[in-house]
Parts: sequence; C-alpha cells; structure tokens
Amino acid sequence: MINSLELGDQNGGLSERAMFGYYWVNSLVQSALTYISIRLNELHLEFDQQAQAQSLVSGVVQVLESMEEPHQDQLLSRVAQHMGMEVSELFDTLKDISGD
Repeated sequence: MINSLELGDQNGGLSERAMFGYYWVNSLVQSALTYISIRLNELHLEFDQQAQAQSLVSGVVQVLESMEEPHQDQLLSRVAQHMGMEVSELFDTLKDISGD
C-alpha cells in the first residue's frame, strides 16, 4: 500500500491523497501492534495463572500421598476453600490430573 503512494510536486512532499493514505496505513499498523501487545500480555498472564494452579495441584497430590486419611480430608477441605470450590470438585480435579 505504501508503494502506491505518489510523491507530490509541491515542495517535494507527499500529495494530499498520499498523506491521507500514509496516515491510515500508519494508524492501522499502530492499532494492530497495540492489539498484539495487549493480547500477548493477556496470554502471558493466563499462562502464569495456569502454571501456578498446576504447581499447587502437583504439590497437593504429593502431600496427600504421604498423609493418612483423616489428615487428607482436612487438607482437601482447606485447599478447596482456598481455590473457591467444593471438596468433591477439587477431588475430581486432582483425580483427573493425577491420572487415577
């Protein structure tokens, strides 16, 4: 698109039509780069949150394997409360992740 802009004869600058085209090309490129930057930041944040949740679940699974049953229930209850879900949901999630 930029290659199709014609140079004007006046003062060696761009013609009015060329300036208008250049302005819109420049605006579109800036908007696209801003959107890409924002989206990459969002994806990075989502990835960090998923990694945090996965490391928490991995740690809980390892601790649960080394505990006796009454203590497992207490730990599951506190972790579920921290994650904002029911114990049964947490148990199902842990079961799915651990592959049992």
